[in-house]
Amino acid sequence: MAVFEVRKLGLQPREAVPRARGDRSPCRACTVRHVTLCGALNEQELAEMSALVSSVELAPGDGLFDEGEPADYVFNVTAGTVKIYKLLADGRRQMTGFLFPGDFLGLANEETYAYSAEAVTHATLCRFSRRKLEDLFARFPKLEHRLLGMASHELAAAQEQMLLLGRKTAREKIASFCSCSPTAPASAVSRAIRWRCR
Repeated sequence: MAVFEVRKLGLQPREAVPRARGDRSPCRACTVRHVTLCGALNEQELAEMSALVSSVELAPGDGLFDEGEPADYVFNVTAGTVKIYKLLADGRRQMTGFLFPGDFLGLANEETYAYSAEAVTHATLCRFSRRKLEDLFARFPKLEHRLLGMASHELAAAQEQMLLLGRKTAREKIASFCSCSPTAPASAVSRAIRWRCR
C-alpha cells in the first residue's frame, strides 16, 4: 500500500545495490559483529553465515525497502544511520525510529514489511535471505536465542519510548533521543537530528 502511495506522490524509491564481495569474509572484517546477531557464532558457524550474507551500501536518502513490499530479506546495520517510518494516508511520514550499527531490521510477522527504511547517512548493512536465515536458526539455536534477546530488548525500549514521547515537548523529545542513543556515534546523532529538524 505504501509503495503505491509513494509512487502516486511522484517519488521513486531507489533500489539498494549489493556491494561486490571479495574473497575475504564480510563477517570476519565486521567491526560491530560482537553486538549483532552474528556475535553468538563461533568461527566455523560464522563461515556458514558468511555464505548467506551480502553487503548493501546506501547513500543518504536511498531507500532500503518500503512498507508493503515482500519481506524477503532481513538486515543488520554495520555502519551509518537508517531511519524507519510509516507512510500515512495523507502522504506524511511518521518516524518510528533511527537505527545504528548493530541494529537489526526487516523482521516481519506477515509476508510484507510493516514499515519503510531509508538511509539518513551513508550506511552499510548485511543482507540475509529471510528463508535461509530461518533454516540457519534450526541448525544454530543460539542464533535464534540471540535474535529473541535483541527483539525483547527492542520491544522494551519501544514501550519506554512510547511512554516518554506521549508526555514530552518537542525539545524534550530531542533531548531524550540524544540521551537514549548511547550506541549511536555522536556525529550520527547530530546528523540525524539536523536532518529531522529540516
